[in-house]
Amino acid sequence: KNHHNLVELPRVVNMFCWGVVGGIPCAFLELLLVNLFSWATGFKTQQMERENPQEPVGHVVLSALFAAFFVAALCEESLKYYLVVEFPNGTKGVKTAYSIVILATAGALGFATLENIGYVFQESSRASIAVAIMRA
Repeated sequence: KNHHNLVELPRVVNMFCWGVVGGIPCAFLELLLVNLFSWATGFKTQQMERENPQEPVGHVVLSALFAAFFVAALCEESLKYYLVVEFPNGTKGVKTAYSIVILATAGALGFATLENIGYVFQESSRASIAVAIMRA
């Protein structure tokens, strides 16, 4: 079946751009949640990231589970859901499931682009080149 004309390119690019824009408040929310977790538990999450051997293993595991399942998953997947289902320019008026998948993928790729740029520029210059190569 010919799927070329089911979604217009400007609509796909629009969804990609909204994925990038939506990633900005998502990043701030993730940072806020991690800092709230650190404050509430007394875990030194910033020192854990620097491989502080003084932090108990249980704290490291609990912090990693919280960051993975509550911070990243909650923020990022909620953004993707909003872009596809609730966003005014999302998938309203789309006729096929294939078109919805294309638009959802474009929004997710927009978010991932911003996330990868953040990963590359948060590290030192030597590490950022390795991160960029690994994520390319």
